[in-house]
Amino acid sequence: MKNIPKNIIETPSFDGVNIQNLTLAYGDNVVYQDFSYLFEANKLHVILGKSGCGKTSLLNAVANFVKYDGVIEAGKISYVFQQPRLAQTTVYNNVEMALFSPYPDKLERQKAVEKFLRLAEIGDKSSNPVAQLSGGEQQRVALARAFAYPSQVLLMDEPFKSLDLGIRKKLYQTLDKLLREQPRTTLLVTHDVDEALALADTAYVLAEKPCVLTKIADLTYPRDQRDLYADDMLNLRKQLEKLL
Repeated sequence: MKNIPKNIIETPSFDGVNIQNLTLAYGDNVVYQDFSYLFEANKLHVILGKSGCGKTSLLNAVANFVKYDGVIEAGKISYVFQQPRLAQTTVYNNVEMALFSPYPDKLERQKAVEKFLRLAEIGDKSSNPVAQLSGGEQQRVALARAFAYPSQVLLMDEPFKSLDLGIRKKLYQTLDKLLREQPRTTLLVTHDVDEALALADTAYVLAEKPCVLTKIADLTYPRDQRDLYADDMLNLRKQLEKLL
C-alpha cells in the first residue's frame, strides 16, 4: 500500500474536492492562507485568473505536487497539462501505460483504451507515433488517457492555451462528450473568459494574495446549447473581464 501524506485524504468514495485551511507559500510569497472551499462533485469548475495568480498552485496542491499545510480530501486524480506530456511511442501505448495498475487484465485494458480513444476522436490514429500528430491531436490523446484512468477528479491546467481557436472549439466539444460519458469533478484553470463561458458549470475568479476565490456564476445551459453572444453571456463576460 502506498504511503499517503497526512495532509492528503484519498477517499475513492468521495467524488468532490474538499480543501480545508490550505496554506501554501514559496519562501516569503504566501499564495494561499487558510483557504477553504468545497468543489461540488461531477461539475466542471473553471477558475479564471491572471498569469502567476496561483491557479496552477491550487491544482498542484490538490495533486500533491507541492508542499503545503492544511487538508485536501479527494478521490483518485487524472491531470491534463498545458503540454500533453506524451511518451515517444504510439497513441495506443500512451493510453495503455496509465492503465496497468487499475486494469491488470490485458483485455480490460484494451477495451478501455479503444473506448476512450474513440470518444476522444483519435481512435483512427491508434497505431501512429505521437510525434506524427498535430498539437490538437496530441491533446486528444492526453484527454483519452485522463478519462481512461478510473479517477474521480480531473485537473486541467490551461490544456487548450497553445491551440488556435478552431481547434480549441472542437476540443471543447470533445471534452463535453467525455464528461457526459464519464462525469468527473473537474477543476480547469484558464485566463480565457470565453473558454470559461463555453465550458464551466461554475465560473470563479482567483485574485489577490493570499488568494481569494470568488464564485461568479453557475451556468445552467448545457454546453452544447450555449450562445456566447446572448445578452446574459455578454453581461457575464463583462463582469469577468472587469475582475481580471
